[in-house]
Amino acid sequence: MPVRSSSYKRENLRTLVETDPLSPQVTYADRIMLLGSCFTEHIGNRLKTLKFAIDLNPFGIVYNPLSIADQLQHLLNPVGFSRDDLVFHQDLWHSWIHHSRYSNPDAELLLESINKQAVASSKFLEQTGLLILTFGTPEAYYLKTSNRLVSNCHQLPADRFYSRKPDPQELADLWIPLIDSLIRRNQNLRICLTISPVRYFKDGPTGNQMSKSILFLFIGILIKAYPDLYYFPSYEIFMDDLRDYRFYDADMMHPGPAGVEYVWNQFVKACIDPGAYPLMNEVESVVKGTYHRPGGHLTDAHKRFVAQQMDRISALQVRNPFLDFTEELEILRGQMGSDQS
Repeated sequence: MPVRSSSYKRENLRTLVETDPLSPQVTYADRIMLLGSCFTEHIGNRLKTLKFAIDLNPFGIVYNPLSIADQLQHLLNPVGFSRDDLVFHQDLWHSWIHHSRYSNPDAELLLESINKQAVASSKFLEQTGLLILTFGTPEAYYLKTSNRLVSNCHQLPADRFYSRKPDPQELADLWIPLIDSLIRRNQNLRICLTISPVRYFKDGPTGNQMSKSILFLFIGILIKAYPDLYYFPSYEIFMDDLRDYRFYDADMMHPGPAGVEYVWNQFVKACIDPGAYPLMNEVESVVKGTYHRPGGHLTDAHKRFVAQQMDRISALQVRNPFLDFTEELEILRGQMGSDQS
């Protein structure tokens, strides 16, 4: 069990999960790639909002270590996808390795999109400073006709697939040479592993715990093989510190806004260099101001506010040319050109 990167402290009727810092911690100079479950999206979108250079789930959300390894292999060797990698269902073409957000009624457009993304993400990975991997479940799905691993079933009939849970050693035997390849390709790469706090109750609470246990044992083997791997205890924070359903969403399975905020703050403290905090605060203030919408009319006061926001962005970009406020500037210009009537 990977406990090296965290410790536990009982205080005020709580079990605080204290996390050792990532070394070295992330700055705005780092590129960050994130792959994994929907919990990865929470952290990745926060980093994106703060204008860190990120590549978030280039294949879409994925949950199991086998599929994540498959995606990384495609980034290490971007040979390109073909029609053999697609399936047509419900008037759309889908990729077996991609999320449905890429699906398209035109197969050629789908292939163009996913191949372009694969090439861009492959180049990004070569310069990535931190790779964050979030595992949700060990259960992987396969096509019965070909035994092909699929990352997304795209709502095809369940009888076309079978699933299995590999044991921890099988996962480690796949991942150890993969990590070797990643480090050879990018010697500056740091890898952060975490287990999603989302509980999968398809097999009941006992089945969920057994699945998470496979992931813990698997990560334990990796950390023994690679002591420099960093483990962030997002699962433990929810299970041991946030023992209250107010930190969960309405389904009582997924983290809610308060829980995500708490874990985000723990992540910032552990993984981001404090020297980046002042710029993070400035960027957050500008982004929040951009999405502030006026009432029914564009008043002179709001026009002045928009102009001030654009000036703040300009000043930030002069001091930090790497920041990209293209989206925010488009919104602000749109507000200035709208009569709000």
